[in-house]
Amino acid sequence: MSSLTITMSQYMQLVFQATNYYPNECCGLLVGNGEEQVILEEIVESPNLFSSRKKFLIDPQIQFDCLRELRGTFNRIIGNYHSHPSGLALPSYYDKEMAIELDQIWLIISVVKDLSFSISAYQVCSRKGNMIPLEINITPGKRIA
Repeated sequence: MSSLTITMSQYMQLVFQATNYYPNECCGLLVGNGEEQVILEEIVESPNLFSSRKKFLIDPQIQFDCLRELRGTFNRIIGNYHSHPSGLALPSYYDKEMAIELDQIWLIISVVKDLSFSISAYQVCSRKGNMIPLEINITPGKRIA
């Protein structure tokens, strides 16, 4: 896996959610397809069951329902996203401890007090929390050819 492609609309959806949850972390699932160049098809929002500024927990029922809906399709859960309120868009110690599913994408949205933001993505490459940065390609359209 070398890159993640998202639309500008998806990018804005992620930023909007992160700013709305501020000062707590937002979170959810990323649904898409592809192997080397992964394409994001859907963002599945979840409440943060921890309601915390420092960590997140995606609702397991939302993940279960998502897996059920994806049966028989070409899409799969490609990873998760969450925000770092007043932090950097880098994996935290907690993120690395929780990153145990190989090849999953962790997308992080940094939001600071003045509501400026940045976004980054990482691929889990070992069960020891090692993550490598992924290039994020933002396209203007809804469909990616």
